[in-house]
Amino acid sequence: MKRTLATLVAAITMMPAFADLPTYAALPVKSIAEALATIRQNNASLKATRLAIEAQKIENKTDIGLENPEVGFNYLWGKPETLGKRKDFSVSQSLDVATLTGSKRRVANRKNTMLDCQYEVEEMAVLLEANYCLIDLVYSNAMVDLQQQRLRDAEKLAQLQKALLDKGESNLIEWRNVQMSLATTQSQYLAFMAEREALQKRLVQFNGGQPLTFTQSAYEELLVPKRFEEWYASVAAANPMMAYAQADVEASRRAVSLSRQEQLPSLSVGYMSEKVEGEHFRGLTFGLSVPLWNSRNKVKQAKAEREAALARQQETSTRLQGELEALYRRTIGLKQAADLAKKTLKEADNTPLLQKALEAGEISLAEYLQAIALVYDCQEQAMAAERDCQKAYAELTAYVQQ
Repeated sequence: MKRTLATLVAAITMMPAFADLPTYAALPVKSIAEALATIRQNNASLKATRLAIEAQKIENKTDIGLENPEVGFNYLWGKPETLGKRKDFSVSQSLDVATLTGSKRRVANRKNTMLDCQYEVEEMAVLLEANYCLIDLVYSNAMVDLQQQRLRDAEKLAQLQKALLDKGESNLIEWRNVQMSLATTQSQYLAFMAEREALQKRLVQFNGGQPLTFTQSAYEELLVPKRFEEWYASVAAANPMMAYAQADVEASRRAVSLSRQEQLPSLSVGYMSEKVEGEHFRGLTFGLSVPLWNSRNKVKQAKAEREAALARQQETSTRLQGELEALYRRTIGLKQAADLAKKTLKEADNTPLLQKALEAGEISLAEYLQAIALVYDCQEQAMAAERDCQKAYAELTAYVQQ
């Protein structure tokens, strides 16, 4: 018995130490939106993608100018030698319709627009994962606070039962029940502390390895749209996946025009000089290149790609609307569940009454532990329901928060 008492007293004495576990000495942020804005700037994956896209944009612009001018020089010996020597000099520039009309430049611009949309899609995915991490961190922070309160309640209960045991008004079975309840609460507290530590480290990774501390323990109120159809009509155009599909269609249309222009003959103009003994000829040169062999099926291919882009756009629109509507319905359902759980907990939480009844001897320890366990379970369910609702809402709004 003495060893058991010593173990319990030591466990109670250690509780403040667990509450004071070290946290990250990092830059704190006050809201999820602020944290996401910081991550958007510092995330290593997004930085690498931005640099790669800039390089690709430059590459798309490399072939939109005219062909390089061509310079030629000939030095010829005559035979017999009495013919003397011949010197030729020429410079020419090829002019194609696609470049002169700006078709190549417009196609390159459309491709670069697609790259911007591609980046927004990747950014959306990264920020959604970061948002999930932040939502889990709010949940862990709240659960740590809740477990701390439970530990304080368990400590008071242990002190009460110890006093009753010393007076002979309690028994060993009740004392061991208190021990098990205390150990369970302490174990849950340590588990949430470890989970919070892991989430904090993951948040730092999202922030490109730069320190970032997030201590928020309550969620902001959700403003779920009342009508899905009206909300979808207002946000669909802003979705990066829809913007990408639209840019793909526009690029394919420009490609059809470009391929048609590439079938037109290209003109070359230049200057030529020819010198022989006692004679000098100079003047303008003109040439015409007719694309007979290397342009076959190019227009047909471009048209097929345009039709494929149109089909992809339709598929993206249909899929996006279906996914968003499903997310919307799920968010509504989870919000109703979370609101009901919070309302029930607020109206039916009888923790103070249970403590008073136990102290007054109106209920037994077993009845108290059973009733308080039900309260704890309701608290956890309410917080878990709110977390799940926040995640569903985060996924729903991720499609338009770019």
